[in-house]
Amino acid sequence: MFVLVGSGGFHQGESARQPDFLTPYLRQLLSTLGLFNPHFTYLQGLVFGDAAVRLTLEDTRARLSQEPLFKTLVGA
Repeated sequence: MFVLVGSGGFHQGESARQPDFLTPYLRQLLSTLGLFNPHFTYLQGLVFGDAAVRLTLEDTRARLSQEPLFKTLVGA
């Protein structure tokens, strides 16, 4: 299962200014439903303007294109 996490700020990587509370919580919640291996993809820094959003989307598309499930969908 793939989970897209959108955020105005940063909670992953070098620019993180706050801890990531959402991912561990969702991982625990999903495991109670029998979903034990979620793959999280982060869309971060979305409040920093159009250029930041464009860069985040390009990076996310590039990462998802490496997954067999999304290989044919990402280029669209």
